[in-house]
Amino acid sequence: LSMNYKICITTTSRQPRIGEQNGIDYHFLTRDRFQEKVANGGFIEHVEFDTNLYGLSIDAISIDPSSTCLLIVENKGFDNIKNYVKKNNNLKFQTVFLDIEPKQLKENMLARGDSLESIQKRIKNDTISLEMNKIITKYSDTNNILTITDLLELNVLKDKIEDFIEEDTQLLLIIGPSGSGKDTIQNFMINNS
Repeated sequence: LSMNYKICITTTSRQPRIGEQNGIDYHFLTRDRFQEKVANGGFIEHVEFDTNLYGLSIDAISIDPSSTCLLIVENKGFDNIKNYVKKNNNLKFQTVFLDIEPKQLKENMLARGDSLESIQKRIKNDTISLEMNKIITKYSDTNNILTITDLLELNVLKDKIEDFIEEDTQLLLIIGPSGSGKDTIQNFMINNS
């Protein structure tokens, strides 16, 4: 199975990190502009995380039958996206859930330059295992969900995900807490497809 991937780029009100580019890593908006777009119904889902807003705009999901759109999602946004997808019955999606231990998350966030205060807030607020277990149980009969508990070598991880993806999948959700490597996995899959 040869896969062609593209990225669904999400929107944030936070400042870009070193090396991030508008329209490539995120769509960067001011907080006021972001809130205006929310008020106008421009997002499928949005959350506030550590005083910054993050969201998936309706325009970010453009379906192309020749590719699978990769979408990074925080656990809180999964339900909203699932409901949106259900309303668009012609959209087939699958989910990869990264259930990574807090110790590994902390190491990953330190390596990318997050402050200890920010890391502690994120880990404290991230009750992803409990929430995702409820979601997995709730949707296990209607969704294909691949759970990954170990951050394997990227080639191995990509192969595992590609073995899981069905040929006609249009949207692949990659869900996990901050520091779980969602961006790294997404970028590796895009650059090596």
